Amino acid sequence: MRGGHGLGSVVLALCAALTLSGCASGPLSTESPSARDLPSVGPSIALATQTASGVTISVPTTWKKRHVEGVLQLADPEGDATITVVVREAIKEDSPPSEPAYTASSYLEIALPRLVREATGVDIAESLTGRTKPVDVPGADDAARLEVAGVRAHKPVDCSAVAAQVSPNIAVIIGTDVDAGLWEQIVASLRVGELDPA
Repeated sequence: MRGGHGLGSVVLALCAALTLSGCASGPLSTESPSARDLPSVGPSIALATQTASGVTISVPTTWKKRHVEGVLQLADPEGDATITVVVREAIKEDSPPSEPAYTASSYLEIALPRLVREATGVDIAESLTGRTKPVDVPGADDAARLEVAGVRAHKPVDCSAVAAQVSPNIAVIIGTDVDAGLWEQIVASLRVGELDPA
């Protein structure tokens, strides 16, 4: 009786070892995700290209478009989600020639709280230093992205932003309360050309 029980344990241990090593299962996928594997916002949502100040992005066709003081803002008619496109001449004021110019990352870290407040009424209180991540944007010399939380009318708001630099100008695309899958599609569609500061 004990011998049979011991043999069963050995067989179970052997099966577990084979499974962990991949011998008892199919081949493991080692492919990295491609741009086609981005999260989908759903088959019923059609996207349309919008262009402003040298920036091209794709957003849902149902979103409303308006220009506010040189800023393009696209808003979801069903909720509070917005995409804002701001293009600025990115030159440090009163800087000595020896000081390096803005990068996409440093511009986001310094200017984003002001841009978000002016464009969407969202306040960002936390420090953004060192929080940016690099991202590839076709046509940009340099690009970075940032995820941050803010507050508007005492309610939390999720903010996402991408800065794309075509020296010496920078485009900042700000998303507030945008579904993560849609935001990834917008970032994947982002292109910059000759940026025209507002």
